[in-house]
Amino acid sequence: MKGFLSRNMADAGESGMEAGLSWRRLLPAQVSDLISQFAAAGALIVICIALSIASPVFLTLYNLFNIVSQTAVTAIIALGMTFVIITAGIDLSVGSVAALAGVLGVKMMVDLGLSWPLAVLGGTLVGGLAGLANGLLITRARLAPFIATLGMMSVSRGLVKANLNDPKVQAVLNPSCQHPPL
Repeated sequence: MKGFLSRNMADAGESGMEAGLSWRRLLPAQVSDLISQFAAAGALIVICIALSIASPVFLTLYNLFNIVSQTAVTAIIALGMTFVIITAGIDLSVGSVAALAGVLGVKMMVDLGLSWPLAVLGGTLVGGLAGLANGLLITRARLAPFIATLGMMSVSRGLVKANLNDPKVQAVLNPSCQHPPL
């Protein structure tokens, strides 16, 4: 390994002494990068071990399924945001559009009588249309991503608030609530 590295650095115009010094400068940076990459995974493993010791129910199949189902929406949103961040963009409207998709999905079930799979598809379509509108505003209208998604966040929040005042939607979202919506 040392011969390979020295030979390649020597081919690049560095002497053996300079190649050794370069390798010594690169090694701490590489080790630091490796540690930071595995720190989150290590912390997750430590937390899982601690929780499995603290509660015998933690590692049951039912609890693991519950954890996965509760984090699924966040994981899907995080995956989409990863692509946005990789392309050096920003999207401020993600949470508001997700709320709008959920509320309009419920509204489709209540008002239109759609089954839940069709309502989920409709909510997904609403989210896709909001994303398309953001994309067109950024690429065609040449708005800054920050401005376009800030506007979509405001529009989505307004539509969510307008639809949450519907008593039928309130009854589905909070069946135990007997008081009128705010």
